Amino acid sequence: HKKDYEVELTEAEEAAIKEAAADFGDVNGLDEKEAISGDVKTVEKMLRLLTVQEKMRVAMTADVSTEVSDEEAAQKSMQYVYFPYTRTDENDKSVQLTDEEKKALKTEAEEFRAGAAEAADFAAFAGEKGYEASTVTFDGETTAPSQALVLAANALGEGETTTVVEDTAGLFVGKVTSLLDREATDKEKENIIAERKDKQFKDLTEKWMKDGDLKVKESTWKKISFVKQGVTVKNTSTEGTESEK
Repeated sequence: HKKDYEVELTEAEEAAIKEAAADFGDVNGLDEKEAISGDVKTVEKMLRLLTVQEKMRVAMTADVSTEVSDEEAAQKSMQYVYFPYTRTDENDKSVQLTDEEKKALKTEAEEFRAGAAEAADFAAFAGEKGYEASTVTFDGETTAPSQALVLAANALGEGETTTVVEDTAGLFVGKVTSLLDREATDKEKENIIAERKDKQFKDLTEKWMKDGDLKVKESTWKKISFVKQGVTVKNTSTEGTESEK
């Protein structure tokens, strides 16, 4: 389908392929070459196909929309303190808290939460009390550091503090610091665009595979790995300077 997209290899790309194929012959022994039927002619063909594939990926996804609204990609941010259900014993080993210790820990977390809710600076207040505040960006689908914490924080407004949130591994107290973290939201936009392109590329190639009645013999395909065979091929990118395995 490369003619459909006017994809061709440039003289520079052809030269890089020939150079890489020649280098392949120099850096691999007979056993490695035989393992993959790797004569120079075969390697050149393989590198041409890979180069065309990458150029086709760009062409096949060129019409994918890159418009993503802030609302669609919105990422919030919060600071939180974690109170784990573990402690270090006299042998410097991590042990689970007893039920009584967990009860005392919850009282400690509730006292921290009461003060943190009134503090102007959550992280600074945590530091004053001997805790370390962490920062995380999130949306409704985020599961780390705790799905329960994210669920609680996602229902709050900017500047609001969660209750003491209990999870299987410990307790959390969080404060929402932004309803739209600019950097994280812009990064999520890039992720959404990449997902759209990956889907279009996959959908098209699967359609062509089906239309062409092509089948892959998985047991054979698994053997076609330069890495597993210990074979080295030079990076054919005009920007690449190091050999890759």
